[in-house]
Parts: sequence; structure tokens; C-alpha cells
Amino acid sequence: MKYLFLLITLFTINVAHAQTQEDFDEMGRKVLSMVTDSVPTQTLQFIRRSEYFEVIDKQPISDNQKSILKQKLNVNLSDQHSVVQNSLTGLRETYEVERKEGATFEYHETIYELMDRSVDTYTAKTTYLYKSGKTQTLVSFIYDVAWLGNRFVLIGEIKEDF
Repeated sequence: MKYLFLLITLFTINVAHAQTQEDFDEMGRKVLSMVTDSVPTQTLQFIRRSEYFEVIDKQPISDNQKSILKQKLNVNLSDQHSVVQNSLTGLRETYEVERKEGATFEYHETIYELMDRSVDTYTAKTTYLYKSGKTQTLVSFIYDVAWLGNRFVLIGEIKEDF
């Protein structure tokens, strides 16, 4: 019986935990890899409809507002996914040229801010060091994510910021 309790406790800890700075750093490294690596070693998935519904259900808004958001989501999620994919494709093409010209990209940090009046949804900023020849500069990616209890998912496009 005590082993069953231990297994249930361990499973609960692994399934849902509060996000840590390490989780945000891992997420930031995934975003950097998605954009700058010729073959991304890590990726951050775009949110699925069912996951989005779960995120909406956690928000501190009325049931009517939740219902309206879900209806809008049913109409717009495919378009939103296309925007994210097109944005990512454009960034990857740009960074492929830079990489072929000898540029390197070194992860620096990821900072984040909870979205206004929300639960488990964040705007994140991943900063990395861009090196090409004698040029060195910090560049950032800004994007929105949701925490699903054990991982992050993208809920918007990745934008480059200088």
C-alpha cells in the first residue's frame, strides 16, 4: 500500500509541477534551436485545440467569456497556426543564410512575464549572442507560451527583436 502511495505521489509530481527558471531556459533553448539550427534538435510545439480549451478553462474569467473565447478559437486556430508556421519558416530561411555565412548563435537567457490577468500564459523573451566575423550583438525572440502543467507550448508567433 505504501508503494502504491509512493508511485501515485511520484506520478503526480512528474505530471504537473510549477514552472521554474530551468523550464523557461529549456523552452528558450528550444526556440533558439527551432530558428537557428539546420536540423532543430529541440522544438516547441504549437498548442492544440484541446490544450487551448484547458488553458482557457483555467483563466479567471466568467464562463460566458470562456465560451466566447472557445468559439473564436474554433474559427481562428487554423489561421493562427498558419501565421506561426509562416513566421517560423521566414525566420529559419533568414538564419540559414546567416549560418551558411559563418554566423553562430549562443543562448544567453530567457526572461518572461505573466500575461495580464491570466493563469499560466506568458510573454517570453529569449536572448542570444549573434556572432558573425567581428560583429557580436545580443538579439532576442519574443513569443507567447502557455504552461500545460509539465511543458510549454507556443500560443503565438515568434518575433525577432534587436
